[in-house]
Amino acid sequence: MLAMSAARPRITFRSIKRPNAKAVGQAVPTNSRWGDVYSVPQELGIADGMAINEQDRLWVAFFGGWCVLCIDPVEGEVVSKIELSVANVTACSFGGKDMDELHITTAKLGLDEKQTSTQPLAGDLFVARPGVCRPNWPSFPG
Repeated sequence: MLAMSAARPRITFRSIKRPNAKAVGQAVPTNSRWGDVYSVPQELGIADGMAINEQDRLWVAFFGGWCVLCIDPVEGEVVSKIELSVANVTACSFGGKDMDELHITTAKLGLDEKQTSTQPLAGDLFVARPGVCRPNWPSFPG
């Protein structure tokens, strides 16, 4: 998984991947100053969609992990966790009037009938207010 930050004058790339995972179409150069920023524990499932906040921290949705984590890319540590009542968390993005809401998408994909009955909100959109907002990026004019 990759995320880009344009909050600073130059664009920097950060990677996050599970230990022993094979890179598909490696986009991060081997001489990247960021490299791997966080080792994903097996119980968190698969790192899926990401967002970056005003502090340049990564918010990562975990498919099969029941959560979104906020990871400090410099220290490689989890600084916040949003737990959900559904397993398959697919993406997150800042939105709302002040860009201070974290919109979190989920999926029913891969759930059997029993899992679907115990996770009735699977596939729904969740909104959290994590106390931070997205960077002040220019808006698309179109």
